[in-house]
Amino acid sequence: MGFSITEENIAKPKPKRTPFGPGIYRFTVGKSELRTSEAENRYLRIHLLVDHEGFNFKLFDQLMFVDEDWATEKYARVLQCLGISPLEHPKQDTEEEADELKNELLGRTGTLRIRKEKDSEYCEPAWYFLEEEAEQEELGPFPVKAKSALSLSEKEKVGDVPF
Repeated sequence: MGFSITEENIAKPKPKRTPFGPGIYRFTVGKSELRTSEAENRYLRIHLLVDHEGFNFKLFDQLMFVDEDWATEKYARVLQCLGISPLEHPKQDTEEEADELKNELLGRTGTLRIRKEKDSEYCEPAWYFLEEEAEQEELGPFPVKAKSALSLSEKEKVGDVPF
């Protein structure tokens, strides 16, 4: 097979990496799954492979197929971010329409802002940039602005540090 390892391989220094967290990143759409919520609303769960220093971090987002302004605005924004006109997929009433959209999303790339989920250590998509907007954004994690220990409240000293 030709596999071997030496002490030099083990001792090789690891490159310094910036921690993954809230910031602006490029992403690629992995697979998508058509699902139904407990309230019987259909949605597309999309897997986002977020690029950070050569590694892919997986995030998930949902495109809800409900007739609400927030849902249609998000649907349109995500498609536009990926270079797809929302008018090419104006409705998602059938399984075939959803399958067509899933196939078109697969492998598409875009830029998004990531934030921490409320009351969680996990991250979530916060905003999808259109191509012309993305060109003006600096990629990577946001700088962390930590408070000094002297200015922390008692609650913050036990781990609730606001960033």
